[in-house]
Amino acid sequence: YLTFDRALHHFMGTCTYVLTRPCWSRSQDNYFVVSATNENRGGNLEVSYIKAVHVAVFNLSISLLRGCKVM
Repeated sequence: YLTFDRALHHFMGTCTYVLTRPCWSRSQDNYFVVSATNENRGGNLEVSYIKAVHVAVFNLSISLLRGCKVM
């Protein structure tokens, strides 16, 4: 993961992680969340990759899945 300040982070968890969201009030008018879900691949439990990126904004959720699928 590369942060907004260009810091590189490696971690091999297989959960869903929040990538960005506003620091201010959670008002529905301008609130959004971008998260990523990791998964293990190739039978190697020490390595994980992004399986999907999820965007939630204006009561709408969009998931960008591996293999060019949009849900």
